[in-house]
Amino acid sequence: MAGPLDAQVMIAAESVYGTAVTPTRSYEWDIDGSEHSFDPRVIIGSGMQVGDGGFERADRSVAVIGQGSGKIALDHQTKGMGLLTNGPYNTATSTLVSGSTFQQVFTGSLTTSLLQSFTTQYGIVRSDAGGTVDAYTYLGTTFTKHSIKCQAGEVIKTEFEWDAKAQTIATALAAPAYPAGLLDPLHFGQIVATIGGSLTVPTTTALAVTGTVVSDVKSFEYSLDNQADTDRWVFGSRNQPRVAKRQATLKLSTEYNATTYDAAQIAHTTLPVTITATSTQALSTGFATLQLVFPACKITSSNRPQPQSGTPTVDYDFAIRKPATGSAIYIVHRTADAVL
Repeated sequence: MAGPLDAQVMIAAESVYGTAVTPTRSYEWDIDGSEHSFDPRVIIGSGMQVGDGGFERADRSVAVIGQGSGKIALDHQTKGMGLLTNGPYNTATSTLVSGSTFQQVFTGSLTTSLLQSFTTQYGIVRSDAGGTVDAYTYLGTTFTKHSIKCQAGEVIKTEFEWDAKAQTIATALAAPAYPAGLLDPLHFGQIVATIGGSLTVPTTTALAVTGTVVSDVKSFEYSLDNQADTDRWVFGSRNQPRVAKRQATLKLSTEYNATTYDAAQIAHTTLPVTITATSTQALSTGFATLQLVFPACKITSSNRPQPQSGTPTVDYDFAIRKPATGSAIYIVHRTADAVL
């Protein structure tokens, strides 16, 4: 019997867009911050008969080809995140560093305008006494947006928005399959942020060599929008969404203790920014780590320092740009996961 909080979410990569596969990877998700929906895309004919009374007839209203949408929100864990994280990027490498330590690297580079598609399944618990769980299965799921954020006093959160080609409630619920040995999520007390200075980007086996460490960041929010074209309607179907001009941003809230960032905004200076969260989970080499690396950021706006009775703070918006060489984005997982 399932309890009221035993809802589940699972995914698996598809070989063919919109052709269902059995979900194989479960996630400890935030059920209050996640959602799913399906629009049957009803169309209605325009003709009417005498005597219809001004109402559309039921037989002129038909569902043709639908469209799913939703999001998956969860704490960023030290294991099991690779497959989901690769959804918005489709550029992942997973390389053995040494022993049982692997490094997964996701970049902002594109090898194709079509992202990997997935079968995504939500298991939703009914209100009945038996705890029946219904499976809502979405085919041709493409992850269109991704965000990672954290503020002082909290764990690191990540969120994935998706579009889907079709939905079915006829597929059986897959058995949960979580990675072994889940530990505590990554949190603010493990984060070191750097802004400016000299940066060496990560490789398949080495973390980035970061720049100037700062001690004034109170929160961050990184967001990627693939600007996916989800309206590729054709006769009889809908084609897989394509990536368009991508937009990536970084928001930082900082204590105001210098004019350095304001000067960088005025001069439109290019700044490398890194955020590294090193957990206490020991690996054969180092510790499980999440690292976000943005080699070429520009401060686009800020709220300017204002008189404040408490600790003065300033919020800065960064545009994430592509440097002359390399990628605009590197997301690195140092993990015990042998595969994505």
